[in-house]
Amino acid sequence: MVTTGLGKVLYCLGIFALSVASLGISIGNATEITLNGPSGKVSEGYFQLQFETTQFETETPGNVVIERAETQSFDSVVAHYAPMGDFQQLTLSGFSNGTYYFRARHAESNTVSNVVKVEVQHYSLVQAFTLFIFGGFIFALLVWVILRAHRQSGEVPRG
Repeated sequence: MVTTGLGKVLYCLGIFALSVASLGISIGNATEITLNGPSGKVSEGYFQLQFETTQFETETPGNVVIERAETQSFDSVVAHYAPMGDFQQLTLSGFSNGTYYFRARHAESNTVSNVVKVEVQHYSLVQAFTLFIFGGFIFALLVWVILRAHRQSGEVPRG
C-alpha cells in the first residue's frame, strides 16, 4: 500500500492519467460522417447520396442510416433509409416536386452528418409532350424514307 504523502500523490496522478488516456481513446474512436448529394435542382426523377465515415475495426457502413426531414432543423424525421451491405451510396427516386433534407446518422454512436438539401423540380408537361411529339415526327419521317426507298428499289427500269 501507499504510505507516504508523495506516494499518494503519485498514485492519484497515475489514476488521473489513466482516466484521461481512456477518455482520449473514446474521443479518438468517435465516428465522423460526411454526406454528399446532388448540387443544384434534380429533374431526372432520381438522385444519389454518398456518405463517408471514419471507420475502425468494429465499424461498417451498415451502421449508418440516412434520415429525411421536411425542415433543415430535423424537428421530425419523415423517413429512414438504410444502405444494404457495405455500400456507402444510396439511390433514391419517387420524389415529387419540393425540397427535401437528408442527413446520415451512425446507429451506435448517434453521430450525425452535415445536412444535404435536395431540390426536386421535374420537367414540365409542356416540355415532355413537345419532345414526345418531336420524337413521333422523326419516327414517322424515318418510316416514310424507308418505305420510299423500298418502293424505288423494286422498280425495274424500262427501256
